[in-house]
Amino acid sequence: MIANKVSVIIRTKDRNYLLKRAIDSVIQQTFNDYEIIIINDGGDTNKINDVFKNKEIALLKDSSKIKLISNLESVGRGKAFNIGMNECSSKYICCLDDDDSWSPTFLESMVKKLTDAQKDDEQIKGVVCRCDEVYEKVKYNKNTKDSTDEFDISYLYNEFIFDFNSYSGLINPYMYHIRKHDFYPVQFLCETQAIKDVGGFNPNIPVLEDRSCFQKFLSKYKVCVLDKHLSSHHLRTGNYNIESSNTIGNNNIDWEYYFSLVDSEMFYSKCYYSNSIYLKSSQTKEMTWFLNQRYSKSKFMRFIRMPISIKIDKVKIKLMRLKRKI
Repeated sequence: MIANKVSVIIRTKDRNYLLKRAIDSVIQQTFNDYEIIIINDGGDTNKINDVFKNKEIALLKDSSKIKLISNLESVGRGKAFNIGMNECSSKYICCLDDDDSWSPTFLESMVKKLTDAQKDDEQIKGVVCRCDEVYEKVKYNKNTKDSTDEFDISYLYNEFIFDFNSYSGLINPYMYHIRKHDFYPVQFLCETQAIKDVGGFNPNIPVLEDRSCFQKFLSKYKVCVLDKHLSSHHLRTGNYNIESSNTIGNNNIDWEYYFSLVDSEMFYSKCYYSNSIYLKSSQTKEMTWFLNQRYSKSKFMRFIRMPISIKIDKVKIKLMRLKRKI
């Protein structure tokens, strides 16, 4: 028996002042047939309990609309999501990380878009909406003893991201693979059974665990596009503690290595894209680079070999990161 129509998985660790905002984002939804599954991945349970002292959140917890699963030690981003995924029995599932947020109509609009699209095409099992990158500054608040107000979060500015074309109304898996039709988990909702069928998020890598999953998902199912800005991916700038940091802005992570690892997994280990419903055999230049880059240990040589279109994208990303530091 399906208890709730949508399960919202929230992964968190010692960021309760952000977690409260994420939960509030769900509470404010116009769609009420949901459950929230919070995965506390090795964090301080006392901090989570501080969040539950909020009246609205406490009422949800008492009504069993919020489930809390606390891992004794951190198991990583991918495995944390999968724990929540395996716990839910809803028809649909989505992932809202503790530092991200939705507009109040996100769930209602996404469920409607997906169900309407499936009337015409049963292969469609997921939907993505548009997303804004929200830049914010975090400042320690020394005038409070409430851990949910431990930091003040001030808005700086936001910008539109991932301008994938939606003329076909679908995400092209090949274009996703070459990072043209990218999307974050905060933008995505799908059938629970479909994401379970592809194994959920990759538990064996510390980053890009969602990308590994979405590539498999896109090779097996179609994902439609809802052309509305309903999700926000938040980035903190300036000097702050490690708990407030963003994985995506961590320069200690060799992103090219993990991108290469995920891409080579797709082509060499599983060969998912050999059966992709969108793959065009004529689009080989970018693919050749992705296939060859795993053999080059040098970042410089990987850059030299990549197509000009991807070089331009990488330069844009570098400039954006420099802009954040200024």
